[in-house]
Amino acid sequence: MFKVPPRPSTSRIPYAPLPNQGNDSGATPKASSPARSHRSSSGSCFETPVAAPSSSRRLSYAVNSGIKPSRPSSVSKGRSSIVAPAYSNLSSAKKPGEDPRPLKDKAYQADCIQNIYAFLESRGFDKPFDAGMLQLPSSKLFLKIFEFVMKQIDPRFKYGNKPEDDILDFVKGLHYPYNLSRSSLQQAGTPHTWPPLLAMLNWLVQTINFSDATSGPGTTAAQPAHLTPRRFEAGPLTNLTSETSPLDEEGCRAVFFEFMKESYNVFMNTEDETISDAKSQEMMQLFTTYFEEARQEVALDVENLKTELSRKEATLERMQDKSELKKLQEDKEILEKLLSDLIKETQRGEKDLQGYEEVLLDKQQELKKCAEITAGIQEDNALLCKRIQEQRFSKDDIEHMEEKLARRKAVLQMLKENRMHAGKEASKVEIQKVKIMEEIGQAAKKFNQRAAR
Repeated sequence: MFKVPPRPSTSRIPYAPLPNQGNDSGATPKASSPARSHRSSSGSCFETPVAAPSSSRRLSYAVNSGIKPSRPSSVSKGRSSIVAPAYSNLSSAKKPGEDPRPLKDKAYQADCIQNIYAFLESRGFDKPFDAGMLQLPSSKLFLKIFEFVMKQIDPRFKYGNKPEDDILDFVKGLHYPYNLSRSSLQQAGTPHTWPPLLAMLNWLVQTINFSDATSGPGTTAAQPAHLTPRRFEAGPLTNLTSETSPLDEEGCRAVFFEFMKESYNVFMNTEDETISDAKSQEMMQLFTTYFEEARQEVALDVENLKTELSRKEATLERMQDKSELKKLQEDKEILEKLLSDLIKETQRGEKDLQGYEEVLLDKQQELKKCAEITAGIQEDNALLCKRIQEQRFSKDDIEHMEEKLARRKAVLQMLKENRMHAGKEASKVEIQKVKIMEEIGQAAKKFNQRAAR
């Protein structure tokens, strides 16, 4: 039985209750661990965005709870919140500590760059860039990327007069578990300041992806369908879809995590234990109903399979009947006779093919003779053409060529005159160009003198 556990007296907040297998007394909560980053065996970069609080007091997950900016910022001016509720639930207040992640590891940086680039590309980042620019981006590109990522959380996010202070306030509001310095934000893109900022962007991207994957209405169009949690048609676990089977691996996992999330929210946001238990029972009933409906679907499938099995068994018995075997034997004899006739027809066809090949050979020889005759005719034609070309020109031909030569000389003379005229014009243009350059130089000199004042 699933049950929301009572408030613990320890200094840690429990995770959502897990199913108690074989015990109806309720699940024992597990203590959460501080936010940490580790690399999987495949080398992928994964960060756990949830951090444990350092106080035994129940932590409220209300918007902007427990956040007291050190100074007024343009990030929070004129808005009711700097952190969307769906993302404020992903972390808790914890004093930033030493960063254990391998920030200078090239493989870790490559994983972070791949995650960030895939996120920006899937969300429609409209600035021209590629993954290589994330190796050491400019400060301007970093600010554009951070603003785009923050607008996925708060669409109204804008920088104030000091973007680095706005970034620090916003990251602090999201309870980023590691330290960021103002100087590193002012010099983003240098070899010694970029690795922590790259890891911070990767943490934000993974936090947004995790939140989208565990909240139904907040999912985006670019999100894979198998990450969209499915809910029930009424109550906290609502909005089930029939796109996938209720018993497939992704469907069961989505429903289970949805139940855990709702249970955890009830535990964190409900002071009255009676109300907490009532909501827990309500969600447990919905959770049980879901899998009961799934069980009924499986039972129906089993009945269909039994019916199909009976039909197959009847077919098998019919095929094993002696009369059926006799009929099949007769069909076999008929097919063998047809095969024998086909073989005979094939042999006759092969004989006919051999005769056709002999006829084809004769035709090829005739074609070869025709080709030799054609070659002789072409040689005679070439000799005639050569004789025509060797004949001397007549007087009329020479006069005609002299007239053509005179006309071409006249055209050549005209072209020479045009060339000389164009050269003169080019000289004039060059002189004007020199004068204009001198005027520009004098104007620039005057401008520099006035600017120096």
